[in-house]
Amino acid sequence: IWLNGGKQPFTTPKDFTLSPGNYIVDVHTDGFIMTGERVELKPNEEVRVSLTMKPGNVPAGMVLVPAGPFIRGASNRAPDEAPESEQDIPSFYIDKYEVTNAEFKEVFPDHDFPEGRENFPVAGVTWNMAVDYAKAVGKRLPTEREWEKAARGTQGLEFPWGNVFVPEFCNTVETDLKSPAERGKFIEGISPYGCADMAGNVYEWVQDWYQAYEGNKEVTKDYGQLFR
Repeated sequence: IWLNGGKQPFTTPKDFTLSPGNYIVDVHTDGFIMTGERVELKPNEEVRVSLTMKPGNVPAGMVLVPAGPFIRGASNRAPDEAPESEQDIPSFYIDKYEVTNAEFKEVFPDHDFPEGRENFPVAGVTWNMAVDYAKAVGKRLPTEREWEKAARGTQGLEFPWGNVFVPEFCNTVETDLKSPAERGKFIEGISPYGCADMAGNVYEWVQDWYQAYEGNKEVTKDYGQLFR
């Protein structure tokens, strides 16, 4: 059982006593595809969640993004996002949630973080550390195109949830938290493929070098094999 991206030390069936609020309840077992449901829990309310998993081999905590085209970039925003174009990429798996302090510490025992922030995303990680962590857990960093498709779907959305910015849907300067939020807290901001915190919260590394898109006429010394 997973609650808002946090793996619980329990199997189904299980009763939880939770504060009122929004939750995502996921379940997973080997040989089946992880599935979940969003639940709004009101004061003094009891909610029963019944989930049925389909057979499959999608790893726990990940989603499958199908092969096919999507819209990358934007021609009317930052110069390094242009030009907007349709890109066709193969299918891939990607994590539903950001890597937490607790998960990172399992690979790097020296990783230190404040007590009570086990389920908060790890921050201040170099690109090389991110690559090493991914390798250690049998994964890799996504490419920039993979990350963007997982974040905005196939409709070219400006934000994971749509084209209108809603401060309550993500952890940005407008939210005024002034620090990372617990993983999975901003349920309304989930992407079309079910990925959380792909707008706001902590920055996320991708595999690629920081280079100009095909057809981009912008000239800058920052492009090339210098930055990720």
